[in-house]
Amino acid sequence: MDISEQNANEFSEAEKDLKVKIPKELKHILEINGYTLLSLIAEMTDEDVENVEKFSREVLPNLIELGQHKEYFEIFHAAPEKCTFLNGHKKLIFCLQKYYKELSKNMYSSTVELAVESVENKNDSQASTSFQVQVFLKTNLLN
Repeated sequence: MDISEQNANEFSEAEKDLKVKIPKELKHILEINGYTLLSLIAEMTDEDVENVEKFSREVLPNLIELGQHKEYFEIFHAAPEKCTFLNGHKKLIFCLQKYYKELSKNMYSSTVELAVESVENKNDSQASTSFQVQVFLKTNLLN
């Protein structure tokens, strides 16, 4: 599965769970800006969104063929240098950010619960070390 397919699956899940349709141009712009993992979208800030917009205006038009402008810029396809996220798209980005952050927390909780179960089945010294290492790694990967 390539990155585009992986993103399509992740976006499809978000669309289903949030009951929204993520515009294809928004998906393309996020993907071409390197937001190819849900954990990256989960950590997006206002500054990141501004940087994505700036890249879309200043760099992206020179990277894609004219025939692809509509695919990336939709209503701004005739003047991509004026491209900005529509207010609703910005809200959708932050909705996705919250969704993926919550999804990451839930995945982390499930992993910690499994680690605790695993610890309960080992001898005390080995279990304690194993649990500490797993919690340390999971905590530092998410923060």
